[in-house]
Amino acid sequence: MKLSMMNKNCRDRILREQVRLAMQQLPMTLIAPLVAALVLALAACGVVAGGRILVWISMVLVTVLGGTFLHLQFRKVRDDAFNGEHWQNLYLTLNLITGIVWGASAFIIFPPIDHPGLIFLFFLVIACLSTTTTLPYSSLKFGPAAWAGPAVLAYALRCCMEGGELGYTIGMLGVLFLFSVIIFGLKHNRFITSGIVLRFENLELLEEVRRVNDSISREITERKLAQKTLEESEERFRLAFRTSPDSIGLNRLSDGMFIDINEGFTKITGYTSDDVMGKTALELDIWNDLKARERFRASLEGSGFVENVEAEFRAKDGRVLTGLMSARILRINQEDMILNIARDISAWKKTEEEKKKLETELFFSQKMESVGRLAGGVAHDFNNMLSVIIGRAEMAMHCGILNDGLRQNLNEIIHAAQRSAELTRQLLAFASKQSISPKITDLNETISGMLIMLRRLIGEDIDLSWMPGIDLPKVRIDPSQIDQILVNLVVNARDSISGAGNITVRTDSFAVDEAARAGKPELTAGRYVLLTVNDTGAGMTREVREKIFEPFFTTKELGQGTGLGLSSVYGIVKQNNGFIDVVSQPEKGATFKIYLPAFENGTEAAPEKKAPGDRPTGAETILLVEDNEAVLDLSKSMIEMLGYTVLASDAPARAITLAATYPGDIDLLITDIIMPEMNGRELVENLHRIRPGLKSLYMSGYTANVISDRGILEENVNFIQKPFGIDDLAQKVRQVLDRPDGDLVPG
Repeated sequence: MKLSMMNKNCRDRILREQVRLAMQQLPMTLIAPLVAALVLALAACGVVAGGRILVWISMVLVTVLGGTFLHLQFRKVRDDAFNGEHWQNLYLTLNLITGIVWGASAFIIFPPIDHPGLIFLFFLVIACLSTTTTLPYSSLKFGPAAWAGPAVLAYALRCCMEGGELGYTIGMLGVLFLFSVIIFGLKHNRFITSGIVLRFENLELLEEVRRVNDSISREITERKLAQKTLEESEERFRLAFRTSPDSIGLNRLSDGMFIDINEGFTKITGYTSDDVMGKTALELDIWNDLKARERFRASLEGSGFVENVEAEFRAKDGRVLTGLMSARILRINQEDMILNIARDISAWKKTEEEKKKLETELFFSQKMESVGRLAGGVAHDFNNMLSVIIGRAEMAMHCGILNDGLRQNLNEIIHAAQRSAELTRQLLAFASKQSISPKITDLNETISGMLIMLRRLIGEDIDLSWMPGIDLPKVRIDPSQIDQILVNLVVNARDSISGAGNITVRTDSFAVDEAARAGKPELTAGRYVLLTVNDTGAGMTREVREKIFEPFFTTKELGQGTGLGLSSVYGIVKQNNGFIDVVSQPEKGATFKIYLPAFENGTEAAPEKKAPGDRPTGAETILLVEDNEAVLDLSKSMIEMLGYTVLASDAPARAITLAATYPGDIDLLITDIIMPEMNGRELVENLHRIRPGLKSLYMSGYTANVISDRGILEENVNFIQKPFGIDDLAQKVRQVLDRPDGDLVPG
């Protein structure tokens, strides 16, 4: 086989084998040149300068080290499919460099022409070296030429340059010798290559013989097992057909007549073999949707099979089940048959629907929580600005140089800021971050006290019905939040009614057990107070119901609503561990059901009443900490107007230093809650180490769970909500200072 006719894979295999042979003989080809170099160096001593000999010996050593490194690297190659061309190039490059180094000896340590014996020795060593390395180098086609070419030609050239009969004679002999070395190397390479090719062909032939023998053996074995396998397969099919929990039926393609059914068919549908034999599915009325059957049949006849088609079928007792159906046309006994397989997935479908419902509720909850966090952050900064607006306007109102026009403008500024503060409170209510003080509340009593106000809100055309529940448990909630819930729900109901209508407010006691939780898994077991608000208004579509609790969503015209009413109701209910449900259809009104946990037992102290009279003042020393410069300046001015001495700080660390170095008493700390470095609670704890008797009053746009849990203030925590006016601040400061146990509670 000629190399030119071999495909690329064969050539690559041959080249890799040639490289492997050359690399195996590389150590020998490194030792011979090193010994020869030492012989020439010793012979040239005394004739050629020692420095030149040392330089050339160093060059030879470098080539020997390079060859050694190449050999060691090749030994690390573990993959038989290595890149032969790459290693061939490295090997030939090493040979070429070695030949050049030996050729350089003709110009570095070559003896003078007057030493013919020494010249002859040099040429003899080169000739012997070329001869001994031809065989190992010829594993690769140009191996001998790469080494002998530059070495012998350099010696021939140097001899010719020396001139004389001896020089020309040796030069010509060198050229002839080089030619014979190259010819011999090429012939030896062809011999090696032919041997490699022959070995590969023999291996392939042996492999082919082995494959044929294996194939014959397998064929004999397969034929012996074929009958047994077929019998076992038929038995497995019969067993699988009879015992499969899935419904399996065999029908004729031509008329749809049942030929056979399995036990799974009977368990799922209730039909026995006697019921279906000789009948069709149409006669048994199994398909719940005949159009679905027609689509199924058309697809089956078009492609020969149908897989995993969801369809409804009717059982013998009339139950409608959902099945995952597959079918295939088979040729049995020279007749086309339909093999039908159906799996009852009714329970799985119900589970998936419940799972999807829970996922939707979880997504809604996470979305509302994310918007709530955003609302809380906005409210904090917004309340700071409103504090400055309201405070500065109130301080300006107390200037004695105001005329009526300016006083009216200031009043409008205060009223607008207070309306903005109400919007902020609604945002915080939605985010469940509104600061509240829950009280044990009789819901019937609270709602009864609101009826007159509610009837004024809805007008005379709409009738408000109040149906209080009997023996209603009490709830623990901030009474102002009941006001917010009812006002928002009643106003929302009023706006949905065109003309005359009815709004019904009802309270009931509601017990949640495990059966009730199946429909409302978000409820925990226990007693609840159910507040229901029903109207006869326009109702809502499903799309509107899914969005009504989102902030700023409204179906009203532009300027008619903020979109925060129902979202604040949602936040209040969640803040009090409750649950809200909405039932509504277009033109059928809406019903809002609010479940609030019942307060089973316990008592609560009566709230403190504000003493009537003028704005309270004092002469105590107050440490004021606020990171917002505008709010800090305003609060300092307001407190000083009340007669107190104020130590103001815009950072907690500076406040700690001020408390530690101030020589007099400090009676009260007023601090913001959300600040850099540390929050208000941490500041109070640090200051109590310095001044244990220090009373504290927190102020903030929202508490951020620092002194509250979901906005519900901790017991005995003194707090004033931003934005506040000078009257609110005066009352709160005096109240905290006059409380005898105010210094016992560390914030």
